[in-house]
Amino acid sequence: MLGVEPAGAGAQRGMQYVLLNFNANTYDVVTGYFESASSNAMGAAFECSGNNIDYFGGTDHGEWFFTDITGAGAGTYDVQIWPQDDNYIPAAIWLITKNNSFLGTANQCGPSPVALLRSGFSGFSGEFNVAAPTTMLPIELIDINAQGVVDRIDVTWNVASEVNFSHYELERSEDGATFEHIATIDGISGPNNYHTYVYNDYDVRFFQNYYYRTRNVDLDGTFDYSPIVVASIYNDGIGLTEDAVTLYPNPSFGNFALSIYSSDVMNLEMEIHNSLGQIVSQREFVGQKGNTVINVASEEWAPAVYHITLRDVNTGQTINKRFIKN
Repeated sequence: MLGVEPAGAGAQRGMQYVLLNFNANTYDVVTGYFESASSNAMGAAFECSGNNIDYFGGTDHGEWFFTDITGAGAGTYDVQIWPQDDNYIPAAIWLITKNNSFLGTANQCGPSPVALLRSGFSGFSGEFNVAAPTTMLPIELIDINAQGVVDRIDVTWNVASEVNFSHYELERSEDGATFEHIATIDGISGPNNYHTYVYNDYDVRFFQNYYYRTRNVDLDGTFDYSPIVVASIYNDGIGLTEDAVTLYPNPSFGNFALSIYSSDVMNLEMEIHNSLGQIVSQREFVGQKGNTVINVASEEWAPAVYHITLRDVNTGQTINKRFIKN
């Protein structure tokens, strides 16, 4: 259905679409219209965020009113709306209310009044409206980024404002799941105060992905998290590369050799596993600048596929090669 939004004092001209999904219910005849709404002040705790409702869109944008003509219908239904104007107040969380209360399915909210959906309503004869809390969030995060720079990773985040805000706790992870605290950065604070924060993380290894997020802590101890970003550093021309390691002969009936080329000296560890994961050979050696050849005694090994792992002790970089024994 389409409703023309009211144009009274303080109202906003526009249109609003509404979609009713009756599901499997017994409502026979339902009528509805779009109207100006009286001012509301629920003040109740907002289910999706914990803040109080203090804005009702129907006050200046209009609301829907539906009635079950027969009065005998039963069952649940869904309501979805699309306001066609773009001048609602700024708010991070919205929901659809019925009769100025949180009826329907709890915690069904959205970041915008456009295309809002709420299910689980039952019984008609009531006002349907959009509502939101206007309590400002501790910070308005614009973006967060991480970038590898030669010997470090720079983590940068930009905020548009900080209200009643305390500090950031920067966290890092090597697997994207388990995070550890690495730094605390005080907030600058202030509404409409654009600021850029930068942290230089030197405690990183080459060729390792590092995941970062900020824990944003308010003055009252409440907090939320930023999105997770990832970065790594690569030391071009130094360390192991796939193309710089050659096995020959491969396949082989007897022994074989590894040829390793590097532009610098490397401390290397080598492990060779069979198909069961058992170590059949293990050693440490120094890879010299230029070409280093390591002979591996494999004549007594059973015919199979063997997995060779080379690790640079200084950088942590690891590469894997496969050797076939005939």
